[in-house]
Amino acid sequence: LAFLVYKRTGSALGSTGFFLLSQVVPGFVAPLLIPRLERMAPKRVLVGLYLLEGVLFAALAWLTSRFALAPVLVLVLIDGIVALTARSLADAVRADILKPRGLLHEGNALTNTVFSVCFLVGPLIGGAVVAFGGTVAALLANCGLFGVIGVALAFTALPARAEHEAPSPKGRLRAGIAHVRSDPLLRNLLSLQGVGV
Repeated sequence: LAFLVYKRTGSALGSTGFFLLSQVVPGFVAPLLIPRLERMAPKRVLVGLYLLEGVLFAALAWLTSRFALAPVLVLVLIDGIVALTARSLADAVRADILKPRGLLHEGNALTNTVFSVCFLVGPLIGGAVVAFGGTVAALLANCGLFGVIGVALAFTALPARAEHEAPSPKGRLRAGIAHVRSDPLLRNLLSLQGVGV
């Protein structure tokens, strides 16, 4: 998408807007949305979010032949918010599944390993799809993959959200900051990651 935006606009500002709206702005918006969605049934929310991502990628594929920067950037922003929200909620569900079984450490290790492999292999596959099939093919492949994820989750048993009084988003943020401050190793790790990003 970044290449498509640059190719169609010839503007580094257009590509900058793409990265800001796909990566940066969702980081500020999704945390406001997540606490509201956490109160709902995780299965319904995750299926809805992943199917919505499929629809967004289908719309982006459709827009490639009718390119207009503003609608593309709006869809990219919505997708960034949906993607970050879905990832966070999926992580919470994974923890809800693994923690009672005493497998949280092992599950996180496996998830991080798979994510790292996919983070390296995914762009290679994506680049090959774009090189041989074009941007539309890559966007439609994403559309299909999110559809498969949504349908698979619809037929998967997920735990119900635990019924407990959740603190407010501000309270959770304060508790998270206090926890990071109390753990020097975690504080240093997150500080280095923040500087690196």
